Amino acid sequence: MRALPSSPTEQDHYLEPLRQKSGMSEPALLAIVNPLTIAPSMYRPLALAVQERVNVDLAVVLVQASWAAALAEPSAFLATARRVLEEDLARVRAEATKRGWLGPCLPSGRNERLFLAGHSAGGQISADYAQRLAGGLILLACALSREL
Repeated sequence: MRALPSSPTEQDHYLEPLRQKSGMSEPALLAIVNPLTIAPSMYRPLALAVQERVNVDLAVVLVQASWAAALAEPSAFLATARRVLEEDLARVRAEATKRGWLGPCLPSGRNERLFLAGHSAGGQISADYAQRLAGGLILLACALSREL
């Protein structure tokens, strides 16, 4: 298992909340998980459009999913992808908490102010995590199979 970095990677993109909507003490956080073939930075226009249109303060993280680690184990791709995404999101949650974007979790570990959006394979591997530990999941061009 790889060690978690102590700071965000250069590949993750953090977008500050606009801080003009609800006046709440902490924003909601949307983590967008990219698929295998699209870089996280390509989701910046979508993230900015969502921030402008929602009626809450919203910080956004464009997560660089660790697809290379999952592809290194093709016989266990799905299980490996879920495991490394959990590590990626632990890194993102730690940074978001440090920035004041996420408050304490519920005793179950769920944070109801964290939402995941996953495109294609990013959505498929995000579903389990979102069900257990996030407030919601947005699927973009993704269908969940029965094994998920």
